[in-house]
Amino acid sequence: FLRGERLTLRTIESADHDFVHRHWNDPAVRYYAEQPAPLSKEDVPEFVDPDRGVHFLVCHDEEPVGCVILIDIFEAAGNGELGYWIAPEHQGHGYATEAADLCLEHASTTGDSEVIARAFGENDASHRVLEKLGFQQEGRLRDQHYINGERKDMCLFGLRRPEWERR
Repeated sequence: FLRGERLTLRTIESADHDFVHRHWNDPAVRYYAEQPAPLSKEDVPEFVDPDRGVHFLVCHDEEPVGCVILIDIFEAAGNGELGYWIAPEHQGHGYATEAADLCLEHASTTGDSEVIARAFGENDASHRVLEKLGFQQEGRLRDQHYINGERKDMCLFGLRRPEWERR
């Protein structure tokens, strides 16, 4: 669907459901998700349903390495939300940044005027990804989520169309 320097983004097919299931349920991935509940194999088709947003499989040399999503949370206003995860064994190579950038290219064709993203306060790697893409931190929800017996802050980031067009 979209091709970058090292990665391609393509729609998630039923043959990819095992990859999504396995890696979404990896505690290293799920810990930083806002929906930290495990995902059953039966739930994967609904999880990646196109009616719930645009879900892309991130591939390097045709091998799946993660997912990136764009959810229209305020469709009437033309705003979307960006989300992404990379399988632990593929982290640290800049794949999240490149995949998110490609997804923003797609968002620019949909008429979105702003894209937001959320990241836990302690998730420095995700903060760096968003900052490299030009997102600015717009707020912090203190103690917003309860995970593994602890309260966690959630940081809100935004990128407006004029900002991403200047990138």
